[in-house]
Amino acid sequence: MSKRVIVELVDDLDGQPIDSNDGGGTVQFALQGRQYELDLSAANLAKLEAAVAPFIEVARTSKTGTSSSSPSPRRRKSTTELAEIREWARSQGISVSGYGRVPAEVRAAYLASKGKQS
Repeated sequence: MSKRVIVELVDDLDGQPIDSNDGGGTVQFALQGRQYELDLSAANLAKLEAAVAPFIEVARTSKTGTSSSSPSPRRRKSTTELAEIREWARSQGISVSGYGRVPAEVRAAYLASKGKQS
């Protein structure tokens, strides 16, 4: 007795089977340092491409490696470190927000004042 196993790829957006002959399949992309992968039919792939096309047209290409290893994550600043940077900036007469991101140039100046590299 023989057995045949069939694997069916299903569109993650609409749940419909994907015809491998129509140009659909697995799509990989990255956004803000996170990698994503989804399975799309040719029609939904076209929708995705149309949606991101205006952004791709004006974007720069990234010089990340093409190796299969995942990119190293950006190190998050501890709340203590951010508080120290804000305190230093204010002592230097630099206006900074009490929350959210600290501008890169402020962080770089702080690190330079401490003799560290960014």
